[in-house]
Amino acid sequence: MKFTIPRRHRKAFDTYSEKKLGQNFSKEESQNLLDNIIRAHSESPKSYGTNTGKKEASLELAIIVANQISIEYKNIKVELERGVPKLRT
Repeated sequence: MKFTIPRRHRKAFDTYSEKKLGQNFSKEESQNLLDNIIRAHSESPKSYGTNTGKKEASLELAIIVANQISIEYKNIKVELERGVPKLRT
């Protein structure tokens, strides 16, 4: 599968993934990518109201990626746990 990411998140996407945006991702690679983004979100400091906004940006990217994974693979559903997307089969 190929991801379609908004321009403001493309640089962050490349840092979280091992592949470039235009390359195909397998199901396992897609799930690992989402895990990397969620891990970065949980480790980043609270940034609400600041100019950096890394925590909010990584959460937004995680929601975008999880949605695209669930659309591509019909047996995977997205559930939000405390506002963070989790994949369920």
